[in-house]
Amino acid sequence: MAFKPSDKRKFVAEEAELNLLPILNMIIVLIPLLLTSAEWVKLGLLETRLPPAAAAGGGGGAATETEAPLPKLSLLVAVDEAGAAVSIEGATSETGEAGKYTYFPMTNGAVDYDAISKELWRIRKDLVLPSIKGKEQAVDDRGKVRVNPDGSPVMVDAYGFDDAETVIISAPNEMPFQDLVKLLDATRQFKDPQSGRMEKLFPTPMMGKIN
Repeated sequence: MAFKPSDKRKFVAEEAELNLLPILNMIIVLIPLLLTSAEWVKLGLLETRLPPAAAAGGGGGAATETEAPLPKLSLLVAVDEAGAAVSIEGATSETGEAGKYTYFPMTNGAVDYDAISKELWRIRKDLVLPSIKGKEQAVDDRGKVRVNPDGSPVMVDAYGFDDAETVIISAPNEMPFQDLVKLLDATRQFKDPQSGRMEKLFPTPMMGKIN
């Protein structure tokens, strides 16, 4: 008895091509949408310095007889739970030296950043700027002369204070980070109400002792 051959043996599978065009079209449409709706993280860089270590006795770091060391301004902005104090030359509330120590109480439970900036501008305008003796070559932290792209040395103001662009920041550990950033911004520049210009204050903050 003969059997009919199976049709499965004659079946040949056809290779179907994958159509990626709809997927690519969807990706092209989604990319601009994702870029416009994404929230980018803005990172800011602020140069800070640690307080210098106390110099060991003796050594070659002493000034020569022909070149006296420049005086220090020792500008300090100290924040506590009741307000903020701005002082120079180590003045405190106990010394009572006029123009060298000012305390600003909290305003509505917040630090008065505008008053701090105004006081720092007074110090810079009355003490720091008049001490400028001319121009001098700028050097980096390693003592090398800084140069411009054309090879000429970078010239900066020659102040009469060794720390004329430095401010020491002292703040409590529990101070919110955003408030600390506002404090740093308040010490870096001030908007002069008379001219309307942004004036440079003390662009090099140093983190002092945290209370």
